[in-house]
Amino acid sequence: AGFADPKRICIGGSSYGGYATVQAMVKAPDLWACGVSGLLVVDRELQLKSSVTDYAGNPASVKQWRRMMGQDGDGWDKVRAISPVYKLDQLKAPLMMWAGRDDTRTPLEQFKLLEEKMGELGKRPVVSMIKDGEGHGYRKPENRLDLYEQMVLFLRQTLQGPAGPGGSGQP
Repeated sequence: AGFADPKRICIGGSSYGGYATVQAMVKAPDLWACGVSGLLVVDRELQLKSSVTDYAGNPASVKQWRRMMGQDGDGWDKVRAISPVYKLDQLKAPLMMWAGRDDTRTPLEQFKLLEEKMGELGKRPVVSMIKDGEGHGYRKPENRLDLYEQMVLFLRQTLQGPAGPGGSGQP
């Protein structure tokens, strides 16, 4: 429609938004100039089978999640179809990702899996941030400040280049 510069469109979010970010980046790889994904899930099957989630060992929760994802029976095909980890070959745009080491809602195993699978494809996130003593979100002011500073730098480099508009280095 001409109201947005396609070279400057970045997607981002955390928790479900972290999942949606990576999913959007593999589903429409030419649409995004970059992505910022925090507290992410990239493998929905792993999330439901994990022993470290906050609903680990709760069969009723797993059954409800499977039903919400359209998965009936014993298989995992529909769950895998909505898991971006299986489509990372489509990932084109630079990615910043962040997590809390002690997160039980979206455990660090998801973050590590994304790094591993990207590496297998010869890709890597531009920024990969894990903070100790943090769970599902950064609570410590110094960690939030670091996250936002890194995010600004990532967006500045990705969307405008090192000098920014007019060569000033400012967004």
